Amino acid sequence: MSMWLLLPLGWVYWLWVAVKIGGFAMFALALFPITSPIAAILGGWSFLFGLPDWVVSVFIS
Repeated sequence: MSMWLLLPLGWVYWLWVAVKIGGFAMFALALFPITSPIAAILGGWSFLFGLPDWVVSVFIS
């Protein structure tokens, strides 16, 4: 049951982080239907454990 709550929350968190750090590619990743589940999973992970360093280096640098 908690997974069904975590995925939409993770997707919204991913969008919020993308806007906060200025990552247009992160924002676009969340909006495309094929890649939005990936953004939801990564966003859920980031919500629980913090944003991984590799995400910042891939999408910002």
